[in-house]
Amino acid sequence: MEIKECESKFGDQLEDYCVLQIQEKLGLDGEKTKPRYPYDILVNRSVKVDVKVSRLFNNYGNSKYYTFNLEKKDQTCDIFVFYCINQNDEIERTFVIPSTVLSGKTQLAVGESSMYDKYIDQWRFISDYNKFIKTNNLPSSLNGVKRLVSRFVNR
Repeated sequence: MEIKECESKFGDQLEDYCVLQIQEKLGLDGEKTKPRYPYDILVNRSVKVDVKVSRLFNNYGNSKYYTFNLEKKDQTCDIFVFYCINQNDEIERTFVIPSTVLSGKTQLAVGESSMYDKYIDQWRFISDYNKFIKTNNLPSSLNGVKRLVSRFVNR
């Protein structure tokens, strides 16, 4: 399958940038997943991050906004990282939002001010999720989840 030159490569570059930000800001290891995975980055082999990118849209009049397609109502990631790209191809804002906040939604739109502004640059959510998983000895892979479930089922 051929990759669209402008959109897919641009998104791929921002996934790389997100991995770097996670390493620099949090000191955690991030690795990009294969294109068919339902999320883009796996952090410390436990936290699933999906990266979304939107360029600036102009609505009727002077209203400007960013819109992101979440793909599905039931999210498969732990954290979303949303990059808002202005008309100069610069990152204007970055939202880091736990997927539970957006449960049941298939679209996110943010204007110049938004109820989601409290999630701007909240990278700590990624480290908080990682710490929770490690502190509670939760499995960091599907095989680990299967082993955990089988322990309870086979009692």
